Amino acid sequence: MFKKGLDVLSKTKNAAVSSMTELETESDEVQNAKVALKNMKWSIKLLIQLAKNYFATSDKQVQQGTAFSVILQRFSEKISHTNYIINQTLPLSDSLREVGEGIKNSSTYFQQYTQIFCDKFATNIEALYVGHVKKVATLEKQQEESRIKYNNALNYLKSTQKSGHTGTKLAEKTTEYENAKAYYEQISLNLISATNDMVNYVQREVAVQMKQFVAEQQLMVQECIKMWVIAENKLFNSQSPVNTTSTTSPNTYGDYNNNANTVNLSKLSLDKEEQPPQPYQPPQQHSPPQQTFHQSPPTDFSSQHQQYSFDQSSPQETYQPPQQQQPEGQKSPNPFDDKNPFDN
Repeated sequence: MFKKGLDVLSKTKNAAVSSMTELETESDEVQNAKVALKNMKWSIKLLIQLAKNYFATSDKQVQQGTAFSVILQRFSEKISHTNYIINQTLPLSDSLREVGEGIKNSSTYFQQYTQIFCDKFATNIEALYVGHVKKVATLEKQQEESRIKYNNALNYLKSTQKSGHTGTKLAEKTTEYENAKAYYEQISLNLISATNDMVNYVQREVAVQMKQFVAEQQLMVQECIKMWVIAENKLFNSQSPVNTTSTTSPNTYGDYNNNANTVNLSKLSLDKEEQPPQPYQPPQQHSPPQQTFHQSPPTDFSSQHQQYSFDQSSPQETYQPPQQQQPEGQKSPNPFDDKNPFDN
């Protein structure tokens, strides 16, 4: 509080002095340098504040994700293991548990990432502010003080000349004016040069920090995609009936733990609409042409069995489940509606 009071008193004193003396208009280069310094100072402060508040905001989302995973875990413990979800791949209890673990793992990873972001990004930006922006801001204060002294010396010289003083007093005021003017011009040039160098350096360093942040964000997205693909393998691949009825390899999505290829983020694009799932079509079995042999019936058979045929190469007939009639233009969302998962 005492320091703030001194700052207010100093500003009031400077304002009173400047109001008593008419300040000379500064050059466009000096004015542009001060505007650039002001913009950079407030931009860096805002960026630091946003970086510090980023974790506080994202932590709420992590807490919600963790709470949701706990709810799914409790549901999985209460639900029967014989209830299958619509795709008939895993029991509903296992599915809820796997989804809950995926949410929990990705939330934990996201929380760790935000902590790294806050600790590293905010610290580096704050170091830039203290080491470069704040130094130029201090130089600006010194330049403003020299400007006031220069204007005071100019006014005193004009007052002395108007009053008709000559000799020693006029020479003294002239010397003070020349010294104040030389110092003001020199510190103004230093302010212009220091501001330009600071703006270029800080902009470049902030761009490097933001580029690194984007790279880390892409890495986080890729890792989260891998987590969810692994969870998807557990839900839709490991025990899916399609693996036992088709020739597709069991590991359809690939082993992402040993896969060095970068995850393709084009899958997240919303430009192309996904096609609705098509009904499952079992592989057609090709049988050789049928040959029919006609034989005369035995004498002890009745007359109703006078002719019969024997198909030697026809395959054994399999059970065909009844087809449910769907409304015209509408297909079943589940290709395994007619298949019993316990037959395998």
